Amino acid sequence: MNESSHNRFVILGPPGAGKGTQGKILAETLGLRHIASGDLVRQHQANETTLGIASQTYYSMGLLVPDVITFQIVLPEVLKAADGFLLDGFPRNIHQAERLDQELKLKNLQVDLTLLITAPEEEIMHRLANRRVCPTCKRVYHKQSAAPVVDNVCDNCQVPLLQRKDDTLDAIKIRMEEYHAQTLPLAQYYRSQNKLMEVSGLGEVQDVLHRILGCLQEYQPSETFANGPGAQQPNLSLSFKKRPV
Repeated sequence: MNESSHNRFVILGPPGAGKGTQGKILAETLGLRHIASGDLVRQHQANETTLGIASQTYYSMGLLVPDVITFQIVLPEVLKAADGFLLDGFPRNIHQAERLDQELKLKNLQVDLTLLITAPEEEIMHRLANRRVCPTCKRVYHKQSAAPVVDNVCDNCQVPLLQRKDDTLDAIKIRMEEYHAQTLPLAQYYRSQNKLMEVSGLGEVQDVLHRILGCLQEYQPSETFANGPGAQQPNLSLSFKKRPV
């Protein structure tokens, strides 16, 4: 992205609302780096780093990784991409949001806009309980809406699909409780700064993407974006790197 189109976005939503899918497509469309905290944690776990091992116990039980570990995993990646990113899965609570604001402010930057993807809880439970993932290429399937050609076998790698440990019914319930207690209040945190846009996550992937892009094009930032003298103002003119939608 050029110097005049720096955008720093956060995407929020309950597990299974589609924020990961939309985050990847939207980041590519806008020419931003997609930084997914869950992917970063799993990379550390696969590489058996000290942080990955420390996070494994919490992750396998469907619990959120503690802030002290999350900061060490995510913040270095955020600061490397500070000129343009879309954060997915971070921040998850007010403490993390405040720490993110502090780190960006040191570089005279800020979060420009937050997207909240919503979906009814029954839909979320249905999506997650039927989600399967290829352990090799990480492609995500759904047993009903995006099933593989051969039942429970990846179309690309021809290996058996797996259910993530945090997609079991018990883990999903815990994740939803954590979301309502910690992550949902973030909506009010960003709303109070006039940095929140809410979009329904129901429907096909392309339908949701069109909704998001339409909202972004209509969005007009206000003076409440400023975090003090000299704070860099967001450029939301959205000269997209076009892709078929």
